Amino acid sequence: MGYPSYITDSEPAWLNMPESLKQELMLYIQSYDPPAEGELDGPCIWYDSARRCCKHHEHRPQVCRDFTVGGKGCIEWRRHYRMQHPDYLP
Repeated sequence: MGYPSYITDSEPAWLNMPESLKQELMLYIQSYDPPAEGELDGPCIWYDSARRCCKHHEHRPQVCRDFTVGGKGCIEWRRHYRMQHPDYLP
């Protein structure tokens, strides 16, 4: 997904997020152009490819917190994504 997905705006990470970061994210979402049907989105805008981590890890949504890094789902996603977008993931 191209941006952090907050299921509800009552998530603690959203509520505790600095207002400037919320505004930046909302502006991005408002101008977001989804990929064509069946295509994968680019990496999340919060993904720092040089450091290979989330730029705002402490403010990540619950869906990201529930996704175990290095777990089966993570490894499968990376394998599939690497085939579609080899420039994004090492």
